[in-house]
Amino acid sequence: VADKSPGGPATQPAKPAAVVAGPEKIERLESSLLSVEVSSHGGALRSVRVQDQQYAENGQARDLVRGDNGRAQYGAQVAFVDSDLTVPGAADWQLARASEQRIDAVYRQEGALEVRKSFVLAPDNYTLTMAVEVANLSDRTVTERLAVDVFTEENPHATDGGVFRFAQPLWQIGCRTDGENKTSSPKDLAQPVSDSTRVRWVGVAHKYFFLGIAPDPSKNEERACTRERMNDQGLMRARLLYPAWKLGAGDRVQRDFVVYAGPKLADAMERADAPSHGATELGEAISWGLGITKWFSFVA
Repeated sequence: VADKSPGGPATQPAKPAAVVAGPEKIERLESSLLSVEVSSHGGALRSVRVQDQQYAENGQARDLVRGDNGRAQYGAQVAFVDSDLTVPGAADWQLARASEQRIDAVYRQEGALEVRKSFVLAPDNYTLTMAVEVANLSDRTVTERLAVDVFTEENPHATDGGVFRFAQPLWQIGCRTDGENKTSSPKDLAQPVSDSTRVRWVGVAHKYFFLGIAPDPSKNEERACTRERMNDQGLMRARLLYPAWKLGAGDRVQRDFVVYAGPKLADAMERADAPSHGATELGEAISWGLGITKWFSFVA
């Protein structure tokens, strides 16, 4: 059991040796609604394609993991911030298929830590559940502060259009904090933006689609969100940041999430809120960019 007391970095942080990424390996999850690829590069979501052809883009299934940045844009990547633990950006993860609808991705530093991500695809909705377990394999107490990232890319010079001028809907990043959707496009992010009150999800979206990660709201944690532009081409990151905890020798801590990836359909987003996670407020994302007044609120 983790010692869940706030704490700063310990005096002897664990430092992994330099690593070089090996050949990428991919495992796939399929349903009638989604096709999901999990990569050994980061143990992350390489692509999440919406299967229904009515949502196709240029004749291909629409991929909600967007951009030409390789592994830099993969979804549901994890990192540690101001922590004794480190997952190198070039690290390879071991992939294992636990069942037809579940893939596990494991990163391990002998004598230091193990991080295990489990993705389970729902058969009848645009959702996955994700669990992230962090294990302290060292013989000392360490400070652990987990971050979970999603990315999207948008032309930094693109405009929204207007009453008499059509423009393609823009992709944005954002989070839901203190009962309000906070969103940003590349031109809004000359400097990083932070929010630190009652963060219910982080995500990427445009007028008709949404990819969001919502942590279990039953855990009483003051999660933060940061939004940041990562390069000049318009790659953006939304980061869900947990508070720092002390993790004793041999201890493990697990966080649970719902991932919604699909069109902004009211019934689908309402069902994404319904499982054991309850009040994720994912349904509130349906109003993001739509300009409508009816929101679907699921407040604890």
